[in-house]
Amino acid sequence: LVKTGVDAMLAELDPYTNYITESDIEDYQFMMTGRYGGIGASMRKKGEDIYIGDVYENSPAQKAGLHPGDLVLSIDNQIVKGKTIDDLSVLLKGSPGTQITIKTKDVFTHGESQKLVTRGEIEISSVPYYSLIGEKNDIAFVRLTQFTPACSRLVKNAFDSLQKAQPN
Repeated sequence: LVKTGVDAMLAELDPYTNYITESDIEDYQFMMTGRYGGIGASMRKKGEDIYIGDVYENSPAQKAGLHPGDLVLSIDNQIVKGKTIDDLSVLLKGSPGTQITIKTKDVFTHGESQKLVTRGEIEISSVPYYSLIGEKNDIAFVRLTQFTPACSRLVKNAFDSLQKAQPN
């Protein structure tokens, strides 16, 4: 009721003013800065099962010993089988310094283990990849995934690095 009232009042101002609820603020901050509080791993769904996708370097997930391909069985004693990726995101994200318990089945040993992971501030680079491509390595390829306050500096640094490697 309150959100509906606030949205109605803001609609009278201009089409660009929005009210962001507390539950949506983390997603908004991530879109604007590329930072969020979490474990530093992406999740993948295959059928009803949830697997760890990417584990970011020096992230809480990597420090806890999680590996890409590990089957996630539960998060804080909540069974994850059948849940959506959005449901998992809510469970995994949180304030840096808080802890969660993740039960997994290891991709290599197939043994089950429970890991205590302390959430941290995760920053996803706006430029995760750049390289020289083409037959003569004379084409600069820079992947820009989102616009953040630091993305222009990251793109410039990528181009400068590629130009040093291939001046032409």
